[in-house]
Amino acid sequence: MPVPLSVLKQLNDRLLNSTTNTEKRITFYRKELSKLASPTSNYIAYNREIDVLNPEGFKVDIADVIRALPKINRFNGQTNRPYSVASHSLMCEKIAFELFGLSEPHLSLAVMFHDASEAYVGDIVRPIKSSFQGFSALEARIMKKVYYELGFKENELKDVYNKNFVELVEEIDTLAACVEADVLTKVRILPHYKRISESYVDKTKNYKAVASNFLKRYVELTIKLADLKRRKHENRNVA
Repeated sequence: MPVPLSVLKQLNDRLLNSTTNTEKRITFYRKELSKLASPTSNYIAYNREIDVLNPEGFKVDIADVIRALPKINRFNGQTNRPYSVASHSLMCEKIAFELFGLSEPHLSLAVMFHDASEAYVGDIVRPIKSSFQGFSALEARIMKKVYYELGFKENELKDVYNKNFVELVEEIDTLAACVEADVLTKVRILPHYKRISESYVDKTKNYKAVASNFLKRYVELTIKLADLKRRKHENRNVA
C-alpha cells in the first residue's frame, strides 16, 4: 500500500536533522520504508487484503470468482470486443456437456471453474506463465481450495484429479481457445487443431450480464450436486 505523504515528510524531517550525507539518507529511507510497506505478495481481494502467494492462509471465496472472472479479459484484452474469462468458462462447460456428454454436476462445475484461480492471480498469457517456476503449482494450490468451496468431497476430488478428466479439460480448453481466437482476434492459433462451431463463442458484451449468467449456471449445478448427494444418502439409508 502507498506510504502516506505525511509519513514521508516526517521521515524527511528526521533525516535532515540527523545527517547531510546522501548515502546515509538513502540507507535510512530504505530501512524505514521497508517497515511501512506491505509484503510484496499482498493483494486486494475486493473487501480484504490477502497474501496471494500463501493460499493456505486466506479464504478462497466463490463470490470472489463470480465477481472477478466477468471483468477479466481473455487474450490480455487483444480482442475485437470485450470477452471475459467467465464467458470462456461458460463456453467450456457447454462444450463439455454438448460435445462430450459430461453431465455429472461436480465435473461440470470443475470444468466451469477450471480458471477460478485467475480471480486471484489474473489471466496471465501462457508464454509468461510457463516461464515462471512455481506459478502452476500456485494455481493448483488455489484450485484445491476452490474445489473445497464448491463442496467437493473425497469421491468428487478423486474424479476431478483423475488423469483422464484432467486431459479432457485441457482438450476442451484448447477447443475453446482456438475458436475464440478465430472469432475474436486476427490470429489463427494451432491451425491444424480441429475446430468447433463458432456459435459456441458467447456474444454477450455486458460484463454484468455475463456475471448473471455465470451465477445462474453455478446455482443450477450446485443444486444438482446437492440433490444428487441427498439421493445417494437416502439410498444408503434404505439399503
